[in-house]
Amino acid sequence: MSTITRYVLFDFIRVFVVTLFILTPILLFSLLGFELRHQGIGPSSMLKIMPYILPSAMYICIPAATLFASVTVFGRLSRENELTAI
Repeated sequence: MSTITRYVLFDFIRVFVVTLFILTPILLFSLLGFELRHQGIGPSSMLKIMPYILPSAMYICIPAATLFASVTVFGRLSRENELTAI
């Protein structure tokens, strides 16, 4: 693996993981709030239902984190003229 490929891959993974860890709880709690409002469940039931709502939250978060990471990484490469230097 070449140096630039390794650099882009590690930068992409770093941004992806950070974005995923930030975006997932936000979406998870918004989906739990939606269920709380429409179904009328209590806080203890929300903790029990959380593992069942997590896959639907990840279904939305993984593509969003991938898009954000790719735009951020390649935007940074373009801004710092690293693609031109290669």
